[in-house]
Amino acid sequence: MGSNEATFFALIAFGLCAVIWNINDRLRSANRKLDLVLEQFDGLRHYLYEIDPQFDDERKAFALLDDGDIFAGADCMQIERDKETSGRRTLNTTFAP
Repeated sequence: MGSNEATFFALIAFGLCAVIWNINDRLRSANRKLDLVLEQFDGLRHYLYEIDPQFDDERKAFALLDDGDIFAGADCMQIERDKETSGRRTLNTTFAP
């Protein structure tokens, strides 16, 4: 193999490494941006769930559970089950299926 061929293959290998590095860097940047968007949606979900009156019953059951009521866990489960069967959202419902 001649000097020109070795140089050619070395340049091709270097070019491929540079292209792969660039693609990896762009993907990492896109993933960071997507993570920020998902964080913002999750923050919005928490904010809306804090002020939405349809979740008052769940918040009250969780407060009773924090206060040590022994039946509050069963109440929480029953509320979640009722809402899921009727197709309504719960405090733990996520955006993604």
